[in-house]
Amino acid sequence: MAAPEGEMCRDDGDVCPLTVVLTTSPCVSHPSTYLMQNTMLSLTAHCGPLARRVPIIIVCDGYALRDADAEKSVFRQAKVTREDAERYARYLNRLEVLCARARDLELDDSPFRNASMLVLREHHGFPYALRRGLQLVKTPLVMVLQHDRSFTNDVDLARVCREMQRCCSWLYYVGFPTKSTIRHDLVMRGQTNGALVPTPLRTQPARDTCAALDAKRGTYTDSSEDGLTLLPLCRFFDSTHVARTAWYTNFIFGRNAPWAFVRRGFVEEKVTEVMTPELLSGGLDEAHKPYGMYVLWPDGAADRPVPLSYDAREHDAPMAEPYGGMWPTVVGHVNGHRDGLERKMQHQVSFVLDAEIDAYDAATRREPAQLVM
Repeated sequence: MAAPEGEMCRDDGDVCPLTVVLTTSPCVSHPSTYLMQNTMLSLTAHCGPLARRVPIIIVCDGYALRDADAEKSVFRQAKVTREDAERYARYLNRLEVLCARARDLELDDSPFRNASMLVLREHHGFPYALRRGLQLVKTPLVMVLQHDRSFTNDVDLARVCREMQRCCSWLYYVGFPTKSTIRHDLVMRGQTNGALVPTPLRTQPARDTCAALDAKRGTYTDSSEDGLTLLPLCRFFDSTHVARTAWYTNFIFGRNAPWAFVRRGFVEEKVTEVMTPELLSGGLDEAHKPYGMYVLWPDGAADRPVPLSYDAREHDAPMAEPYGGMWPTVVGHVNGHRDGLERKMQHQVSFVLDAEIDAYDAATRREPAQLVM
C-alpha cells in the first residue's frame, strides 16, 4: 500500500491544531455521567493548557432494542432492554445539560464548554461511529478517545501535536502508553519469534533522523524542547491516540483500504489482521511507512536493551532486569460500574453531581442542541 500524502501544517499560535472525537454508547453506569466526567476531566487535568481549548465532539452511538422478554442488556453488542434505553436517553440529556451549563456559566475549567454532541439514531459500532465523528473534524490532528479511557499521568499534549505537525511526512499516529503497549517491543518479539522487534527512535536527536525526512519541506527546528521518543507499533490500538485526520479519512477509512469493518468489531481488529502480516513479509523499515504508527516512549529509553528472551504469555508479569522495570502508563481503562467511581469523582474540582445537573436542567428548560443523525 502506498503511504498517504502528508500535508504541511503550521502552528499558528492561537489556532488549535487538534479536535477530540470522544465516543460513548450505552453502558451499565447510565444514566450517571460519572464515567464521562472522569474521562473528560482527566484530559484537562493531565494534558496541559492545550487540552482546555480543544473542541470536543462527543459521538453518541445508537443501539438495538432487545425483545420485551429479555432480562438484561448485552452492552458489548449494543443490544439493550427498554429500561436501559431509557437510562441512556437520560444520560444523553444530562450530557447536553453539562455542555449547556458550562457555556452558560462560562466555566473555563470545564471541558464541556468546548464540547458538542453528535447523537446517532442507529447502532453504528465503534469504527463507523468514529468515522461519523471524523466527518465533522476541521483540524489537521484528531485525538480518538473512548468514554472509559482516562488519563492517569501527565503528558505534554502540545509537544505531541507540535512534533506530529513537524514530522507530518511520516508520523501519522502517536498512542499514549497503556498496559497493552508499555511492553509492545517485548510482546512482538515473543509473538513473532524475534521476526519483529521494534526499537525506539527519537524524532529529533540529530539531523540524520527526522531532519533527513523533513528538511526538504523546511520543517526542521533546532529547539531542544522539541522531539519525542517513540516506539514503532506493529499492530493497531484503538486506545487513546492522536492521529492525522487526513490519514484516518484517506487511509484507515479510505475506499481502497484492504480491511472491512463490522459494527460489532473495532478498528484495531481489522487493521491488525492486515498490518502485522505485511510487516512480517515486507520488513519493519519499509512496510511500516504507510502506517506511520508509534507509541509515546519515555525520554531516555531509546538506549535501553531489549531482553533476549521474553514469553508473551507472561506479559502481565513485572519486567525483569536488564530492561529496567515497568514504564509508567498514561491512559487506563475505567470500569463502567459506579462502585467507588462516584466517591473518587467528588474530589475533582469541576465534577458535577447528577442531582446538580438535573436541578440545572429543571431551572433552565431548553430545546436540545444535540446534532441527531
